[in-house]
Amino acid sequence: MSRGDLTRRELLRGRARREEARPDPRPIVREGETLPGVISWLDPEMRATPRRGTANGAFPLLRPPGAIAEEAFLAACTRCGDCAGACPHDAIVSAPQSLRDAAETPIIDPIRSPCRMCEDLPCIAACEPGALRSEAPAALGTASVQALDCLNRLGSPCSLCSEHCPVPGVVSLGEGAPSIDPHLCTGCGICQHVCPAPHNAIVMLPNADRPTPAALSSATSTSSLDPEPREPLPDLHQAVLDEAGLHELVRDLGRAARVLSVRLKAGAGRRAEGEASLEEAARQLVSGALRGVQVRYGFEGRVWCDTMLRVSEGYRVVRMEEPTRPEEPASS
Repeated sequence: MSRGDLTRRELLRGRARREEARPDPRPIVREGETLPGVISWLDPEMRATPRRGTANGAFPLLRPPGAIAEEAFLAACTRCGDCAGACPHDAIVSAPQSLRDAAETPIIDPIRSPCRMCEDLPCIAACEPGALRSEAPAALGTASVQALDCLNRLGSPCSLCSEHCPVPGVVSLGEGAPSIDPHLCTGCGICQHVCPAPHNAIVMLPNADRPTPAALSSATSTSSLDPEPREPLPDLHQAVLDEAGLHELVRDLGRAARVLSVRLKAGAGRRAEGEASLEEAARQLVSGALRGVQVRYGFEGRVWCDTMLRVSEGYRVVRMEEPTRPEEPASS
């Protein structure tokens, strides 16, 4: 359907943008070999389309400790729920569908359950894609007191925010509303969680200066304190498929690639029991029995990892290249 055939309502709903953004499904020829259609339009040269959000393309959300810059976070996060499953305080929840591109990504809701800033930060250790990294600042952001809503400002003595803050010296009490030192605050949200004011007097301000993977890699490679700097995160390539496209991708991988492993994800940090072929895993994904499927395979001398997730628009596929392991040849 051309743009001229679209109604005004369809244009307002962004239908034209979605159709134009769909990758070209035609096969490509590389060194005399025609690659299957789906593999070609999920080719390693593909780059993600621009995201929606605020003026800089990112939503101001309170992320778990160690979150990288928002745009990179949205690209890296596979919505697997492993960080939430690793949190011993159930502080990590999934963002609601109303947040569109950020839907189902991990966030902290301090009103429900604040971050306890665990010493070993198990959420970071559980994040295989690298959306949460130990090199990134653990601080989630900073808290701020809305003086007009604070009980102290209204004449009712209250010191709960100061009493429960886990970092000494962050909250200072005096006449009127307490003050919070932004240089010491970790943004854990405990003060917001315990605030008894009818209109919660604490506002959480997410960290807007989270580092990019490139900045972290540069910092670790030049730091004399880190004798074994981590490798930079691999590029991520992604697309959203319908059910037919998902099955076509699975067939293409079966024909053109050497499947190394298939991992099943049941959601909420739980991995499904047992093993399954890629075809059976795809059927379970479509039926709703699985939340996601992760397949590692060799193709054209390189090892790739595809994560397939159920999303509201269909099936989100995130692809990244992995270092080739000597014991696992990349191609048959």
